[in-house]
Amino acid sequence: MVMEDALSGVLAFYQTAIPNMISTIQSERAVTVPALAFLDVSVNKGRQYPGLEILPVSSDPDYTNEISPLDATGWLTHHVLLRLTVAGNDYSSVQLVMLRYEEAIHRVTKGDNSYGARFVRVRLGNVDFSLAVNDQKEGKMLQRMEQPLEIRTLA
Repeated sequence: MVMEDALSGVLAFYQTAIPNMISTIQSERAVTVPALAFLDVSVNKGRQYPGLEILPVSSDPDYTNEISPLDATGWLTHHVLLRLTVAGNDYSSVQLVMLRYEEAIHRVTKGDNSYGARFVRVRLGNVDFSLAVNDQKEGKMLQRMEQPLEIRTLA
């Protein structure tokens, strides 16, 4: 499985899993979370928020002891970056929306780390919540979260 297939697999899984999990979180917390305005395997150029970009980082062949040394197929480990951008009028509401989407990503991965049998397994990396800026052009507060994924597939 090549990187293009990994990106398409994440997108296909998230198209239903993330909205369903956001609906669950809304019910559990009695809150409203805006639906994703952008979800794709490309950069969000249209300033559609909240927007989730699924971006390629790297692919690494792996021939470790996880499989028989005589097996020449090995694994491929694809590193993918999820970049969520949320916009709003005040920082606290923007941050809460972002944290709820991060929770949804965490919960769908914990619940099914093969993403519907598309992959051998998916692992979450450390989340970076550090980018928060005032967008002078839009007059809004923007916050970005970056969540690395490590996707293991058969080569």
